[in-house]
Amino acid sequence: MKLVRHNITIEGYLCLFIVISLGFTGIISYFAMLSDNRILKLWKEAFVGLFSVYVLITMYRRRITYTTIYSLLVLIGGYVFYIIYNISIGIPTELIFYQCKNDLIVWVFAVCLYAFLQGMSDSEVYICAAKILNIVIGLGALNAICGIIQVLFPMLFLDILGFNGAWGAGQGVMLFWSNGTIRPIGLQMGFVPYATLCFFCFVIIWHNHILDYANKKKYSLLGLFGIAIVLSNYYTATVGFFIFLVLMFICFVLRHKLHYSYREFLLVAFVVHILIFSIFAYTTNAYDVYEWVANYSPDKAYTSIYGRVLAHLSIMESVTKNLDTIVFGVGFGVNGAYDLFKSSLLAVVGGFATDSSYSYLLSNYGLTGIVLFVAAALYWIDVNSKKDRLGVTYLLLYLLTVDFFFNNIFSNFPLNFLIIYLVTLNMRLLKVDIASLPGSGDHHAKIKIHDHE
Repeated sequence: MKLVRHNITIEGYLCLFIVISLGFTGIISYFAMLSDNRILKLWKEAFVGLFSVYVLITMYRRRITYTTIYSLLVLIGGYVFYIIYNISIGIPTELIFYQCKNDLIVWVFAVCLYAFLQGMSDSEVYICAAKILNIVIGLGALNAICGIIQVLFPMLFLDILGFNGAWGAGQGVMLFWSNGTIRPIGLQMGFVPYATLCFFCFVIIWHNHILDYANKKKYSLLGLFGIAIVLSNYYTATVGFFIFLVLMFICFVLRHKLHYSYREFLLVAFVVHILIFSIFAYTTNAYDVYEWVANYSPDKAYTSIYGRVLAHLSIMESVTKNLDTIVFGVGFGVNGAYDLFKSSLLAVVGGFATDSSYSYLLSNYGLTGIVLFVAAALYWIDVNSKKDRLGVTYLLLYLLTVDFFFNNIFSNFPLNFLIIYLVTLNMRLLKVDIASLPGSGDHHAKIKIHDHE
């Protein structure tokens, strides 16, 4: 089926430009540090800010919806409360500003993007979704190829960037060595966003119902991303990758052999992820699993488990000192703080690393932040699973279980923006009746009409 190509407004091209820009964030960061250009260093904040202002102005002209107004008021009101709370407990103004820059702008962007998509026609949002998916997959494949080359020729890669150590802080990107090999970064700023991007692309290709690749192209891309994930040397993405494959096998057995419905399979998948959540929660909040793994692989146990257990227990101890800190956190930047008085913004000045979503939320926002995040994720999982056309159900389950205790999605740029794109797009596509879309015109993506039972 072909769709009529409608005139996509400037907002649509702004969205696509953001996606293209996110694919080359490592290159931009690298040149920003080389040139010491402050504009380049803050390019994403400036662009997201301008986009949000433009969308709000556009929506005002279209009569902004009460849902958007309510969402923005609740969001800003919540942050005003947290700002007052942090001021009252003596958190420096610089840290408060830096925290709002990191978090508030992301959530405002999410609300504005959702409002923008609501203002598009069904055919426009469908074409926009196909374009965005093609760009994400294309840039993901380019990242995967670059990452594989970096693994095969690590010294050449280091020579090109001019690195002479394990860290690349001065160049705007960070490199690590693990088990005698480099952790590739593709075109990103580090190995975490690179490997996570490859995993996201693998899930999108496998599960999306927008792009219908020929089998040869589809399985070639799946093979490329699968190899990239395994070679990434990033165990969180690798574990998530193999869990996804196991779930797809279970899905095949339940639906094609035992004739379960898709919703029944999702219930099974949800139970599996609750078990995974419990295992990882115990693994990163007690030393028992670390000590057991250390008997077989001391290096992996130390790098993957020990540091997180130490940070989680220490942050938990600081948070549980009184009722206020339990509910609202110990304050912005108390843990995981960056030295705002150094140009690199990379030197930790105190506290413990908040390199997991769990520790980040617990330290900065307390139990309130964790409850709100988990509740929101569960709500999005429930809503999107009813007609998941992009695979976001699996991505949200991954972020809430596998990723929650081992990686910080809030600081994982550009994947934090990418998941916002995918979730908001899928929620808008829930209202699209694909079969009723006009059937003439030129469209570059083949469409596969396939909704869940």
